Amino acid sequence: MNQQEVLKIIRKAIKNKDTELDLSDNNLTIIPSEIGELNNLEILYLSYNNLITIPSEIGRLKSLKALYLGYNKLITIPKEIAELKNLKGLFLNNNNLTTIPSEIKELKNLEIIYLGYNKLISIPKEIIELKNLRVLFLNHNNLTTIPSEIEELKNLEILYINNNNLTDIPKEIRELKNLDCNNFTTFPLGISNLSSLQNNLTSVPKKTVNLEKLHNLFVPLFIIIFILSLLGLKIYNNYANKKSCELKNQNNK
Repeated sequence: MNQQEVLKIIRKAIKNKDTELDLSDNNLTIIPSEIGELNNLEILYLSYNNLITIPSEIGRLKSLKALYLGYNKLITIPKEIAELKNLKGLFLNNNNLTTIPSEIKELKNLEIIYLGYNKLISIPKEIIELKNLRVLFLNHNNLTTIPSEIEELKNLEILYINNNNLTDIPKEIRELKNLDCNNFTTFPLGISNLSSLQNNLTSVPKKTVNLEKLHNLFVPLFIIIFILSLLGLKIYNNYANKKSCELKNQNNK
């Protein structure tokens, strides 16, 4: 779809006061600045294109509730995104992002953020100001640490951090719903709601016995004897199940 065709669609949507616009899967490389004139827009689909950036005018969409930008080639997000005060869902998965602007803290109504499959090396601490956040996907990035302040997201129900470069997780994080296929070398105490741990642990604290919701724990063979002394856990050999983890990773791509 060329720029003239895109402009025609946008102008028609402006005239009709549309609340939803789908420009996904059109091989777009640029979004015209006129996108900012869609004052009534609540849902905007821009996924599956070839976008490297999005215009700052995106911040003028005051009514926007959901913004889909997944499966593009985005390397930056304009700070004007902070103007989207009514935004509840932000989908930025499968791009080339290395950082997220700290201005994201202004999106107070945000409930869902998809940042999986990017190149993120860090997460801004300001994310803790998103008090309504329920779902946070950080999987398949280049993260080496997770800020301990994330514990302040009291409404967080789902946190995906699998397939990063993590070697440890802060002990403050206690409500993880999916935590697998990382390179953990230590296991923090107090985490009681993990549903899956599929990592390379070299040590496990005795209080692991309190993990009532834990279904699977993958550990090296040489510490299985120690683990067997702990009650209530279902133990598998880490190396024997390495292929299953790799297969899951492939299926997620």
